[in-house]
Amino acid sequence: MTSHSMKKHNANDLFFRSLGVDMNNHQKIEICLGQNCKPYGGQALADALNKKGVPFTTFECRSLCTYAPVVFVKNKAKLKASLDEVL
Repeated sequence: MTSHSMKKHNANDLFFRSLGVDMNNHQKIEICLGQNCKPYGGQALADALNKKGVPFTTFECRSLCTYAPVVFVKNKAKLKASLDEVL
């Protein structure tokens, strides 16, 4: 990593911290936007993360509909996930 990219990385960390977001807690966030998760909070979580500028990916149903919305953070499932659990 060059010093330039290190500075950029540190600037990004400062930016996210200013938003109250700990980058270590959500290095990889995946949100289900399947048939049940989307209306039961998946879309609201995606909208909130977009608003905060937090990167994430989406996926379709993985048959965990009973626990909607489902979010994976660092490959660990968060069932009936809330924004606080994701960040």
